[in-house]
Amino acid sequence: VPALQGLGALGRLEAVPTGGGKTAGPESTRTGGVKVPEPEDDSCARGGAPRDCALRAPVSAPRAPAPRFLADAMLAGLGRWLRAAGYDTVIAPGHHRDRDILSRAVAEGRLLLTRDRKLLEHREAPGRVILLRASGTEACARELTARLGLDWQQAPFTRCLLCNTPLAPAPEAVRVAVPPEVRRSGSPVRWCPRCRKPYWAGSHVRRMRARLARLAGCLA
Repeated sequence: VPALQGLGALGRLEAVPTGGGKTAGPESTRTGGVKVPEPEDDSCARGGAPRDCALRAPVSAPRAPAPRFLADAMLAGLGRWLRAAGYDTVIAPGHHRDRDILSRAVAEGRLLLTRDRKLLEHREAPGRVILLRASGTEACARELTARLGLDWQQAPFTRCLLCNTPLAPAPEAVRVAVPPEVRRSGSPVRWCPRCRKPYWAGSHVRRMRARLARLAGCLA
C-alpha cells in the first residue's frame, strides 16, 4: 500500500409518569352510557408543572465496539488496509514466536489474523485466532468481511498506516512544511503524533477510497 497522504440520536424526550402520581378514585365516569377513563391525577397528565415525572428518551441498543486486530507478518498487507479503514490493527514483526504473538492478542483483547494453521493448536486459540484460507490481500479481506461483517468505510484514513496511531490535526510547524500546492489547496493536514508523519489528500486517495468501497460492497 503506498504511503497514504489522506485525511483523515438524540431521541424525542417524552414525559412519562413514574407511578407515584396516581390517586385513588373511580376508574371511569359514565357519559351517555360510554365509560370514559379518568386521567391519572398527576401533573404530567394535566400538562401542569412536573411533580412525579421523569424525562426519558427512547433507548436504542448499544452499538457493539469495533473489533481490534493483530495481523501476523504473512497478513501485513491486510493489516494496513484494516488500518486504512479505521480499525485498530497491530502488525506483528516477522521474527516473533507464535506463542508471543498469541499472548499479545489475548492481553490486548485482539483477534489474531493468520494463515498459519499451527496457531490453532494453542490452548488460547479458540475464539481468538481467525484462520484465513484465501490467498492475496483482497481475497483475505473479503473472507474476513464475510465472517465478521466488517464495515470498510467505518472511519477511513483516521489511523497511521505505518504505526496504527490515531491521526490528529497537524500543528502549524507541520502544516508549513508540506508542499506549497497542498497549502494553497486548503486541504486538511493531519499527522501521526508518534511517528510524526504528515497526511493529506494526495492524488491516490481516490483509488484507495474506491478499493475500500469495493470491499464494503462485497457482502451486497
